[in-house]
Amino acid sequence: MGRPDLTEERTVEILDAFARCVARQGLAATSMQEIADEAGMKRPILRHYVGNRADLVTALAEHVARQCCEALDALVASLPASNALETALKHLFPSTPAGSPGEILVIESLIAAAAEDETVRAPMTAYVDHAMAAFDRLLASECPRAPRASRQAAAYGILSVWFNYSSLTPLRPPPAHRRHALRAARALVDSLT
Repeated sequence: MGRPDLTEERTVEILDAFARCVARQGLAATSMQEIADEAGMKRPILRHYVGNRADLVTALAEHVARQCCEALDALVASLPASNALETALKHLFPSTPAGSPGEILVIESLIAAAAEDETVRAPMTAYVDHAMAAFDRLLASECPRAPRASRQAAAYGILSVWFNYSSLTPLRPPPAHRRHALRAARALVDSLT
């Protein structure tokens, strides 16, 4: 009987360690040795399971994008049949910010890296497209007579307000910011009715 294949488990451990490093010090400043130390592994193990630094960055982008898509899909699946959009907005703009500042910093670091790296741009763009489609479907169910182009513009606006609100949470903004963000998202929905 052979040894169990630990590739998936080790890869996730490595990518989670990489994300923690990026959250602390940024993408560019994180070395392979720091990732190995954070993961509790030797550096050659990183190469064995994920590859070189460029491979690690690409894998991190894919990992983070997949996690974000899964979280959004879980949110949409959990929405009630009636008032789904308002429930979603309250979830996106909670009175107590969801997610850690570290998670936000990882996403922001990957988006910044995407400007120069197509292998990072592709999964991060796919995540944004996935989120846009999810918001469009929610808007279509609540505002079925709204023109598709208007729905997509509203979906893009809601996504933009959400990303901006999330990106500012490390500043610990006052509660008024949340109210303004939620009001802006609702105004986009109201523009369709």
